[in-house]
Amino acid sequence: MEVDVDASEVEQVVPVQIVRHTLQWRNKKYNGGLGNVWVMVKYSDGSTTPGFVSSTFLGDSEEGLALLRAYTKRKAGQSALKYMPWV
Repeated sequence: MEVDVDASEVEQVVPVQIVRHTLQWRNKKYNGGLGNVWVMVKYSDGSTTPGFVSSTFLGDSEEGLALLRAYTKRKAGQSALKYMPWV
């Protein structure tokens, strides 16, 4: 079965806000960096992640990095800043 969908008709759902974070500092696998910071993300359609997810995917785009920068400027995000000093 083939589905014919025009790309202009598909709404892109993108991350728009980091709601909360948790630090996975006990896991030596990540050795610092974004892998240690897990986030709950709100998307443009109003949905949120069902739990915490690794923040590494946010480092793949300028928009994601902008979200990280905005979050670390908030008081709630200050403890995550040490894992991403380049933000």
